[in-house]
Amino acid sequence: MKFTMYVCIILFYVSNCIAQPGGGGGLYIKNFYDSSQKKIIEKNLSIHIFSKDSLEKINRNSSFRNDGFYIPAQNGYSNKQNLIHMDIEYKNKKYRIDFENILAQNGNGNSEQMDSLVLDTPYILSKRNRSEKNNMYGYNYWKYLHDFTGPLLRNGITPYTNKKLNLLGYTHFNKDYIDDNKKISWEDNFCKAVSLLTMNSENIESLSFFDKALRDNKNQYNEPLLNLKIELELQNKNYKNIIDLTNNNPKLQITSLKEDIKAISLIELKRYDEAILEYQKLEYKYSKNEIKKLVLVYKKNKVRFYQSNYKVIVDDLKLLFNKNKNFNDITDNDFSKLKLYFLYQFCIFIENPSINNLENLKSNIITSEEYVRDKEFIEYLKSNYYMNTNITHEKFQGFKLLYQLKENRIY
Repeated sequence: MKFTMYVCIILFYVSNCIAQPGGGGGLYIKNFYDSSQKKIIEKNLSIHIFSKDSLEKINRNSSFRNDGFYIPAQNGYSNKQNLIHMDIEYKNKKYRIDFENILAQNGNGNSEQMDSLVLDTPYILSKRNRSEKNNMYGYNYWKYLHDFTGPLLRNGITPYTNKKLNLLGYTHFNKDYIDDNKKISWEDNFCKAVSLLTMNSENIESLSFFDKALRDNKNQYNEPLLNLKIELELQNKNYKNIIDLTNNNPKLQITSLKEDIKAISLIELKRYDEAILEYQKLEYKYSKNEIKKLVLVYKKNKVRFYQSNYKVIVDDLKLLFNKNKNFNDITDNDFSKLKLYFLYQFCIFIENPSINNLENLKSNIITSEEYVRDKEFIEYLKSNYYMNTNITHEKFQGFKLLYQLKENRIY
């Protein structure tokens, strides 16, 4: 039985990069699956790679390697890579998959990597044009969706990612939509909104176009649009709007860089108890030693500091830093632990502002690098905490220590 499936994939800097020894460039496909999502054994696949200009060269250099099936770049170091045809035969069915603009050759040894390719519904994956800076539908606008398209494309082309990418305007099911010719319902208003974005402005007109884009999208896949709107609201310091937006969309997936946006908004409104609960919810997403979990633990305990709950902080962090542990036990690059350790030692000093605890605090600060310090928190301690607390002789020594730290004069 013969069956031909035409599938066009256009890739431009969308999958994650892996470092390879020697020259880089090209694309690795780690796994192949059939339409039932059963993994296909390598020996059962017949794959031929060719293009109009370089049939022999591509066939010779493409093959299964340790990182998957490798498709080489063709146009050397040019950013514009030609269309590559990939013919796959599996169980008497033939599939054609087209790749365009895979990562060019580079001296960094970087190549693109796609986890999975499912031989299923025909589709065209069309990365939005990034070469024309003034193009209304160019990269300058669509880069704002990369937090969502990037992970989808790294996972590969599956029925799940296909559906999401289609709603974002990257995946189409008609070859006539190639080269960015297809528009999606919310495209015009989205691009107008982004084009009107300005720093340090209320962006009222831009927000208006975002709202129109959301209506155009008909709630099919709002995460990217809502995330960008949240970023706008944060820029405008509309903290109540952010809280309302997240509360009204409880299943909203927030990008990792802004996952604590609701907690930040609650802090700005001095709703500290709610902010702590929000951080605790976020903590559950990560395992014990994950760096993101430590970041959230640090931020949560800073909120407790604003509430003057110093003993609670010490009790929470002493499991992480036992009394025999000193600064040198913490790895140099573990920024979150370094900040946590400063907070921990500082709260011990506040609870008992003895000369000994001051010296412990100072000795650990001296050995820390300037770039790992939380300058914003240190400024808060100087300008807020010490201006609104009863000063003892010992606490005044702590204040001098912070001033020296702020001025990088610790020695």
